[in-house]
Amino acid sequence: VADIRATSPDLWNSWKGALLLELYNATIEALARGLDNPLEQDEAIEESRAEAYELLVNEGLAKADIEAVWNTLEDEYFLRHTPYEIVWHTRLIDRHGDSNRPLIDLRHSSERGGTEVFIYTRADDTLFERTTALLDQLGMDIHDARIITTRDGFALDTYMILDQSGTPIKGDFETQEIIDVISQELGTLSKQRPRVTRRPPRQFQHFNIATRMHFGTDEPNERTVLELVTGDRPGLLSLVGRAFSECNIRIQNARIATFGARAEDVFYITDTDNQPLSEPQFECVRTCLTRYLNDTDTH
Repeated sequence: VADIRATSPDLWNSWKGALLLELYNATIEALARGLDNPLEQDEAIEESRAEAYELLVNEGLAKADIEAVWNTLEDEYFLRHTPYEIVWHTRLIDRHGDSNRPLIDLRHSSERGGTEVFIYTRADDTLFERTTALLDQLGMDIHDARIITTRDGFALDTYMILDQSGTPIKGDFETQEIIDVISQELGTLSKQRPRVTRRPPRQFQHFNIATRMHFGTDEPNERTVLELVTGDRPGLLSLVGRAFSECNIRIQNARIATFGARAEDVFYITDTDNQPLSEPQFECVRTCLTRYLNDTDTH
């Protein structure tokens, strides 16, 4: 087995180790199947559903209750979550019932190398901005975000977080604090944005990374793709979310990658009618992001 090392211990953590292991296992599986026989999307979805279904039935959850939750979910959900995550979410949503209270839960995921924050609440186009600001202010670093909207108008969002030392959140007190803060904020109708006052790490202040934006199209899913490269800082994702809110843009998915002081993030976005962005919206996003990311007083 090859010995893989980061150029700096500050650049390596359990999350990146899990990504590398995931890549390794996916490569082994692809080679075993044969490169001329790739796993089809429909087949991958069916495999995840079948494994999760069996686990839930074995735990005693009624088939009708499982179907009641799954009937609200698009195929994309089953494609982007592991069977164990599907089991976790289904159990929680079934137990939550028809409550209007936000459902927040945390768990340490050894398979993904971090702590997963699960949020299930009424969909709101400011939800990404508010949630990322809260996590940032709590001192959490966000390494992945999966944004899902159910057929009946609920947000089913999962964030992968680590603390500032690059380790998962394991303490009961810290776990409960995160749940309480997010639950309280999302359970109110306040229009006041959470403020991020956490300062960037001292070593990052010496880097000057120019912001670059590139727009593309995800044609199969009829979405616009925004690739953003900029200097990492506390509150970065909430600033991106604020720009989306101001431009009436809905975030459908996000892939977050941070390399030291450099953030390389990809956002899959639409307008509020779930259609790709128009040229005026492109310009709005460019203008707002340039202003927010260059304004040190925005926080």
